[in-house]
Order: sequence, then structure tokens, then C-alpha cells
Amino acid sequence: MGNLQAEFQQTWPVLRRFGNSVEQGRQGYAAFMEGALNASTDMLPTIRKGNTDRGRGLPGAYVIGDPDFVKSVLGKDRERRLLLTRHRLEALAIDDLADEFATAAGLTPEELRRRGRANHRADARKVFAYLCHRTYGFTAVEIARYLGCTQPPITIAVRQGEIISRTEVFVDVLKFLRP
Repeated sequence: MGNLQAEFQQTWPVLRRFGNSVEQGRQGYAAFMEGALNASTDMLPTIRKGNTDRGRGLPGAYVIGDPDFVKSVLGKDRERRLLLTRHRLEALAIDDLADEFATAAGLTPEELRRRGRANHRADARKVFAYLCHRTYGFTAVEIARYLGCTQPPITIAVRQGEIISRTEVFVDVLKFLRP
């Protein structure tokens, strides 16, 4: 609203949605917020903070949207957290998951642990990292320790593995392994 200045903050992308100039934008934004304060609660977007990550004190995500959307997102998050808890209670070991994954991917666990570039084994490692982290809740450090590398490449592998997991080669592998 022009009361504080922060070099990193870009206000124009927001203000231009409310007017053709900075001053019109501020007036429009103020009117929008005033209208939201006076609106019935059924019409307001819901803003809820999700849970923290596995009780480690890490921040959860804020969910902004209509009540049905927020309920849907938080419900999916709750299901994911329950699944992660189940895996922890069942003492799922990364070695066991690697054995199943490697077999489904047509590799041995030793081949899965061996580094490679631009081949099926390298893609399988990335998908394995993605599966371990996103579905089974293993940390990047745990995955890196198992695969014999450091945490930063695992973080990258998880992102790449998510994309590769959608390819025809790995869709069936993941169907076989889905909890």
C-alpha cells in the first residue's frame, strides 16, 4: 500500500489488477479488501495452514481457495501423511523397496545403485529417488546414502524422476509398486 518499501517486493503485478496506475491499484486493492471484510464468510476464500511435516517443526503449506478446494487439498495431504505413517510403522526399509523396484524395472539392486548417464539405469535411479521421497517419505539424505552419493543430486533426481515416471517405460513399474 506504499507504507513500506522493500527492494525485493514487486507490487505492480498485483496492483495492476485493481487499476491502471499505482494509486488506482492501491485504491482498488483497498476496496477489494474492505469488501472481503464485509462479505459473508461463505463467499470468502478460505486460507488454512496445513500440518507441519511429520512433526519435525517444518512449515506446512498454506492453502488458499474456496472451502471445497481447501477441504480437498487438505484431505489429500492427510491421506499422504497417513500413508507415510503406515510405512514408518511397518518399518519399510529402503533396501526392501529397492529390491522390489529393481526387479520391476528389470535391474538388480546392484545395478540400481551403480551410477550411469543417459540410460535406463540412470532413469531408474531417478524414478527410484522420486518414489522413495514422494511416495514413501524417505529423506534425500537416506536415499543418497543408499545410492552412494550426496543429497544435492538426489534433490535434482527427485524432480527429474517425477517427469520420467510418467513415461511408458516406468508407468507399469510404478503401478506394480504403488502402495
